[in-house]
Amino acid sequence: MQSFWYYAYNVLGVPPMIGGACIASWFNEKIRKSLRGRRNLFPLLEVAMTGMDGRPRFWIHNSSMGEFEQAKPVIRGLKEAYPEGSVIVTFFSPSGFDHARNFPYADHVAYLPLDSRRRARRFVRTLRPDAAVFVRHDLWPNHLREAQRAGIPRILINCSLPALTRPAGAPFFFVKRFVYDYFNLILTVSERSRAFCESRSLGERVAAVGDTRFDQAVRRAEQAESEIASLRSVVRGRRVLVAGSTWPEDEDLLIRALDDLKENVKMWLVLVPHEPTEEHLGRVERTLNAAGFSHRRLSAPDSREESSDVLLVDRVGILAGLYALGDVTYVGGGFTSGVHNVLEPAALGKVVLYGPRHTNSHEAVLLKERGVGHVVRDSGGALALLSSFFEDSEIPRNLGRTAAELVLENVGATGRIVEQLSRMIAS
Repeated sequence: MQSFWYYAYNVLGVPPMIGGACIASWFNEKIRKSLRGRRNLFPLLEVAMTGMDGRPRFWIHNSSMGEFEQAKPVIRGLKEAYPEGSVIVTFFSPSGFDHARNFPYADHVAYLPLDSRRRARRFVRTLRPDAAVFVRHDLWPNHLREAQRAGIPRILINCSLPALTRPAGAPFFFVKRFVYDYFNLILTVSERSRAFCESRSLGERVAAVGDTRFDQAVRRAEQAESEIASLRSVVRGRRVLVAGSTWPEDEDLLIRALDDLKENVKMWLVLVPHEPTEEHLGRVERTLNAAGFSHRRLSAPDSREESSDVLLVDRVGILAGLYALGDVTYVGGGFTSGVHNVLEPAALGKVVLYGPRHTNSHEAVLLKERGVGHVVRDSGGALALLSSFFEDSEIPRNLGRTAAELVLENVGATGRIVEQLSRMIAS
């Protein structure tokens, strides 16, 4: 059955995928940028590999920036366990690639070639890693098959399958099952995901070790205050809502809620769009203008001194620290494809609000079960929660302590993953 799906994928899936990417690049700057970044991939990779001979070599693949945040603790852990080793980090998306180029623990950062058999074979033969680590769900059959043929141990980390545990997810898993069969080891974020994998006959290759995002969130929390210290003076006694990774649906809901609240509460909104493109920022500014909110971008020369109603963050990579400013936090994505990273504010001891599409996130479910993650479905619900939290500051403080305790209870996945990797390459 695996061979059937493999050949079906290469005949029916790969050509349209590559052709579609080329056509889409004419209209989409992000896709165009990723294809340009792959042009000199192999010459650069060959040069980089010549300086890594004779050392343990680990290949870590991520889809984008979110997965890379999950991979960072593992990369650091590998560098501590193998100081002489090399870590090669690959990405599918340019947002992750751009963010990772200055990460000091990565010896080489590259795009993953598009998943044809020829490209995958050349990539694996050039890289020659001692182990291949895939983060979460960006799984490419040809690269995995070539790694298998080369005898390279293959491990999937932070595997989470919440949507597939429902009956509607079963057909999807049936099709994707052949990809999971390429892994020697699948490490899940929870017992629930492990049990589901085991029930689908993935057997002893599956283990629940936890989620590295808890480890990364704690590390970022320790650094947060130094990152946002210069903004503390701007708060000036106001109640602060930090809304991160927002989409238009999140922003419209929050602006409507805060418009009803602003007459009664002295407050400040720190708004961090998921993709701070000029188009997105312009749209947010027009919405704020219509609602009568004064606003300023973080990049503005006097943004740190301006006592505007809203600070609009037009940079990436600083959201985790900004959450430390909030009395209350909101994490976006819950009205689109699924909520983003709720662990970053939770690790800082913040109560967290998010939209109804949150079951994609194991940690969002945990926060909700513990009573410190609150689902909002409309602006009225957001208004009621924010009014309550802003009126009595002890409520969000107490809930925040519970959130931080939950995060600390779940740290340690990094050490368990590094231990498993060490066993694999030693065997």
